Amino acid sequence: MTYLFSGFIFIVILAILIFVHELGHFLAAKLSGVKVEEFGFGFPPRIFGKKYGETIYSINAIPAGGFVRLTGEDDNSSTADPRSFAAKKPLLRAGMLLAGVFMNVVLTLVTFSILYTIGGPIDTGKVLVTSVAKDSPAESSGLKSQDLINEIDGKKLSGPSELGLKVKQLAGSQVSLKLERGNETLVVTLIPRASPPSGEGPVGITTAPNIISKSYPFWQAPVVGSLQALKFTSAMLGGLRDLVADLFTRAQVPQDIGGVVRIGYVTHLAAQAGILAILQWVGLLSLNLAIINALPIPALDGGRLVFVLIEAATKKKVPAKFERIIHSVGLALLLLLVVIITYNDIIFLWVNTNFGKGLRELLPFF
Repeated sequence: MTYLFSGFIFIVILAILIFVHELGHFLAAKLSGVKVEEFGFGFPPRIFGKKYGETIYSINAIPAGGFVRLTGEDDNSSTADPRSFAAKKPLLRAGMLLAGVFMNVVLTLVTFSILYTIGGPIDTGKVLVTSVAKDSPAESSGLKSQDLINEIDGKKLSGPSELGLKVKQLAGSQVSLKLERGNETLVVTLIPRASPPSGEGPVGITTAPNIISKSYPFWQAPVVGSLQALKFTSAMLGGLRDLVADLFTRAQVPQDIGGVVRIGYVTHLAAQAGILAILQWVGLLSLNLAIINALPIPALDGGRLVFVLIEAATKKKVPAKFERIIHSVGLALLLLLVVIITYNDIIFLWVNTNFGKGLRELLPFF
């Protein structure tokens, strides 16, 4: 599959995510009686705009998102107009701000429900042994590649990370591993090394999660999809925690945090893998967009919600000028972070993939 076709799929996916998010704000505003001045794809300058009724529907030059412009949204003192955003009660404004997040969560649940009706990936919690080092405790115990480890000392495992933690804690002591090999169930014993050779680890194996494809009846698939979404939410929040920690302690962005360039490359991989991978990727991106926008960061929906909650608690509006300054500073910092992440993405992909070849395919003059 060419990078050009993958690029088309990437644009379609982004358009869907943006449309669904902004549609949430649009519908919530309409239901709340707030005038919607513009519904835009991308950020200005405007390329094309057409007015239907009271709303301008526009396509803009900077393809980094979208927006719904509401009357009185940037001036919380404009309460004279009953159709102004600022004139509405805090509860209604909070609902309008969170409507985009809500719609992205709905999109995630819909895509995951479809995915698990057809057949989606499930982590069994078992640990797949992918390789066994020569002369290691694992080899001596009889462990083999493709074995599935499901228990350590009689306790079920949740995945490779838990197994790795346990064998480090039990280094120097004998441990038993219950495993599956084909149709057989076996128990092996070994003693993890306290000082293993470089690159081998205490046991001498490399592992991976045991992922299987499983389908469910249509009435069960939404439940399974919701549970998978919760697992991914936990993982994403952990990634955001690491991002903040690295920014403040080491003044750098973690290498495994990706931006739009890496998202584009993963979209290419998903397109190669087929429709199920694309469905999962759409759901993950939509969930990621929901989580990020819900964070209390200035310029994002969650940041705007903070000011609404302050007003609800104090019964006083935050001065519009002060709020605009905070959001402007927040937007500038976010754009700086986007630039840094994009730079990291390009370096990562250039070194670890054939990204350069793909870029030359899209841009022959590069």
